[in-house]
Amino acid sequence: MIKSPLRYPGGKSKAIDQIAEYIPDSFSEYREPFIGGSSVFIYLKQKLSHLKFWINDLNRELFLFWKFSQSHLPTLIEEIHRIKDKYTNGKQLFEELTKGILARFL
Repeated sequence: MIKSPLRYPGGKSKAIDQIAEYIPDSFSEYREPFIGGSSVFIYLKQKLSHLKFWINDLNRELFLFWKFSQSHLPTLIEEIHRIKDKYTNGKQLFEELTKGILARFL
C-alpha cells in the first residue's frame, strides 16, 4: 500500500488502521477540506477508487504539491529521489528549506 511522502503535523498515517474501522460500508464521495499529508485520502483512493474525491487545503504550498502530483507524478518522484540521495541528513535539509522560507519574511 502506497503511503504519503509527507510527514505532516497532526498526520494520520500511523492511525489509518484505526480510522479505517469507522469508514462506512457505502458512500459515493469523500471530501477533505484540509488535506495535509493526505494519509486518509491516499488510503481511500487505493481501497475505493470509484469514489468521487474532493480535496483542498488553505496552505498554498501544500495545495500546489498535491495539484502538481496529479499531473506530474513521475517528475515529482524523480525529484524526491534526487533530494533523498543528496540529503542524508534530514535536519540539514530542514534547515536549508526553512532558511529560504524565513528569508522571505525578514
